[in-house]
Amino acid sequence: MNPDIMIRQTIMAINNSPDFFDNNRKINEILKTHSVVGGALALIPLPGAVLPFALANVYAMYYRINEELGISLTKNFVKSIGGMIASNLSGYFGSIVGFVACELIKFIPLVGTVAGFAGECIILFAITGVQGKLYCEWLRKIVASGAMDQNGNINETMAKASMEEILKNKEHIEEMMKKEKAAAQNVDFSKYKSQAADFVKNNKNND
Repeated sequence: MNPDIMIRQTIMAINNSPDFFDNNRKINEILKTHSVVGGALALIPLPGAVLPFALANVYAMYYRINEELGISLTKNFVKSIGGMIASNLSGYFGSIVGFVACELIKFIPLVGTVAGFAGECIILFAITGVQGKLYCEWLRKIVASGAMDQNGNINETMAKASMEEILKNKEHIEEMMKKEKAAAQNVDFSKYKSQAADFVKNNKNND
């Protein structure tokens, strides 16, 4: 499909349906895939180095969402928006402390190792899922506000302001995190270990 036509159709669809992202099967598949792979990264032997790959997985998720919708944003701008989300979550939920704690727990024999893996799987799954959903909320907001026009052109100042507004709603973000953590309890992350290993292998030399 012509990229110009695709982006116009996407923007029209987002404007016409408040539940566009909730009901979009392909977008939800992308969110799920990257969340389970993110969680499974905890099962890969990367002592002290999980976080960079977790972030790479999140950015890959953003790029796939944009590609699916026909939205053209530079990688630098996507990383700028992604950095706003990640920074907010790290500060509010103390996720970095959680990562460090889980890594240290892994060095305790037997039970400690299992607990460390399980805890980190849940943290990585939840944070990945929340970041993806916040990104989708942001896309919907910039379309509705006119920060992105019908041709896909974006006003970066307005777009960043939209994300800042979203991130102010701490209660909403906390509720999202609780739901993602609950969902993580039902995931068998061992089934996705090979996908996580492939992701690490393919991204070791990437920026």
